Amino acid sequence: SIEYLKQYLEEEAEHDARLVPINSKIADMGIRDQIGVFNDTLLKKTSLKVNAGDNNPIVRELEANLSSLKDALKRSVNNYYTSLLVKKKNIQDQHEKTREHIRNVSSRERDVNYIDREQRVRESLYVLLLNKREENSLALAATEDNARMVDDVRGGNGPLEPNVPKILMVGFLAGLAIPVVLCVVAAMLDSNVKRRKEIEALTAIPVYGELPRKPRKLKNQEIVVNLEEPSELSECFPLLAERMVALSDENAGKPLSVLITSTCSGEGKTYLSVNLALSLAVAGKKVLLMDMDLRKGSLSCLLGGAGKPGIGDLEQAGEGGWRSLVEQSPVSAHLDYLFAGTLPDHPSRLLLHDRIRKLMEELKEQYDFIFMDCVPYSSLADAHIVARLADVTLYVMRAGCVKKRDLAGLQKIWKNGELKRMGIVLCDVEPHGRSSRGYAVYRSLDTSSPCAEK
Repeated sequence: SIEYLKQYLEEEAEHDARLVPINSKIADMGIRDQIGVFNDTLLKKTSLKVNAGDNNPIVRELEANLSSLKDALKRSVNNYYTSLLVKKKNIQDQHEKTREHIRNVSSRERDVNYIDREQRVRESLYVLLLNKREENSLALAATEDNARMVDDVRGGNGPLEPNVPKILMVGFLAGLAIPVVLCVVAAMLDSNVKRRKEIEALTAIPVYGELPRKPRKLKNQEIVVNLEEPSELSECFPLLAERMVALSDENAGKPLSVLITSTCSGEGKTYLSVNLALSLAVAGKKVLLMDMDLRKGSLSCLLGGAGKPGIGDLEQAGEGGWRSLVEQSPVSAHLDYLFAGTLPDHPSRLLLHDRIRKLMEELKEQYDFIFMDCVPYSSLADAHIVARLADVTLYVMRAGCVKKRDLAGLQKIWKNGELKRMGIVLCDVEPHGRSSRGYAVYRSLDTSSPCAEK
């Protein structure tokens, strides 16, 4: 019916004077209402046209309304027709799915029957096997033992196993071999610098000296130079002091300013500075020990100079200038201290000032050796700035703290001349057994007479 109505409206495009039939089979009430309005308007127009003619304004208005009503009716019919087609398509798809499901019922039933049959077969096999196991158990239980001893048992009086001497020997050899292997592997995997020979083999930098590890009784003591009770550790500082004197002689006997720095903190810069300066002061050299670490002031804290005026107070010094800031050491009259003083907010700016350069020139007129305990060279710019004022650089390395791969960077610094007359001092070296015993034997001899043995 909707197809007929759609076709009727398309054919009626040339005949607008015909009424549109109302089909009761059309379920859409909106289309029915539109058809009724169209037919009423057409009848009204036809009756008015007979009495008033074609040129009547009302007739023309009704014709325009008829045209718009007819277009709206066509659109409604087309939309309704399209919706019916979609519903038809959905119903057909649902019908096909239902038929497919019905067709698959038989195959699914066959699968279920097959599974049920397999289950019954396995149950029967399991019951059969259980019965066979019970029959075999009964048969074995009913069988009479007919085993007989053919030969008598023969053996020694002692146990055959374990072999105690063999086990002890294997354990002894393993106890010797395993520690040796572990020590060799640990030595091969160790990448830290521990010996002077390793530095000399990997770089061309001169090694000015090495300091053995402090004994336990001196673990918390920083000043180890003791003239009354000399030891192997205290004897190393005079050797290093002699090297400093030799460098001064190479410099035509002029005063030396010595920079003491390292790769990182905690490698023994302050420890070396104090004991080396004290060794030279005891030898009669005029020595000044400067705390150029204007960030922590480690040397000042060690010598009890924390809070005292120093380098950071040069600008506020009175008439005496830097001389009013120098403090004489209570240990030796030839040793003076110049502490860090008030720690500035920007240490690098203070070190770059011309007053520091002039200070160094004036200090060289009063002292033979000037030791500058500075910050690590690789981490801060302070050491780079102070290096311009130094004639010699002692680069401190703690044994076991510096990696071998870091020596390449030190070799580059030495080759480029960034640090003047640079030399390495290796600290905290594990004492060699032979040298320690030799020093102890020499100290134990009676030296009252050179001919005591004759």
